[in-house]
Amino acid sequence: MNAKLLSTWVSSILLLVSIKAEDINVEASFEPSKISTADKTVYKVRISGTQKNPIGKIPNVDGLEISKKPQLFRSASFIDGISSVRVELSFQVKPQVIGTFQLPSWQISVDDKSYSVPPAKLQVLPPGESERRVKEDLKNTAFLEIQLPRFSFYKDETILSELTLFIWDGLPVTR
Repeated sequence: MNAKLLSTWVSSILLLVSIKAEDINVEASFEPSKISTADKTVYKVRISGTQKNPIGKIPNVDGLEISKKPQLFRSASFIDGISSVRVELSFQVKPQVIGTFQLPSWQISVDDKSYSVPPAKLQVLPPGESERRVKEDLKNTAFLEIQLPRFSFYKDETILSELTLFIWDGLPVTR
């Protein structure tokens, strides 16, 4: 009886893992999404829910030179009892002209199932302009706020205060 119960539990877990593995999600973006004509960027396609090689042909965009052979990165993680797998394709991109470009939606297939890669936008600025905008954007990525109990103090007086660090949600921070 115990062997049958154990067998039922194991097959249930395997079924849940296989159902979870079929949830495939596709994302795409340029990193960074604002560059100058002197810079390069990377077009990344992230496919979560599988580690199998996707098949598809990236569309051409006038004004952008996109590599045809992407770098392939596979990852698997097990966090808080939840497993996840992912494949990431990285295409090198070199702009030819200034402007705003949109790489249109395109199709990839994994295990003979078709998935749509969402469109992604890239803004190409004149040389020097992107650096200025990056500096402006960085001004608001992190800042400190201090809260004091009152406005005036005596020299060498010890006070209790609160210092809060605010960090932009998209800023990569390591401990």
